Amino acid sequence: MAVLDPDTLGLGLTVFVMLEAMEPTPEWRAAFLSTLATLDPVRDVYRLAGS
Repeated sequence: MAVLDPDTLGLGLTVFVMLEAMEPTPEWRAAFLSTLATLDPVRDVYRLAGS
């Protein structure tokens, strides 16, 4: 196993993760966003609507 520093190598990584909440109540959304705020690597959150 090799552990590489992406900054030293000049590499970047962007990941989009799609999450579907079965019942996204306002309380669930607030707790979810609060949890994400504690994660430094998470920079943006997008909300999608429609099919």
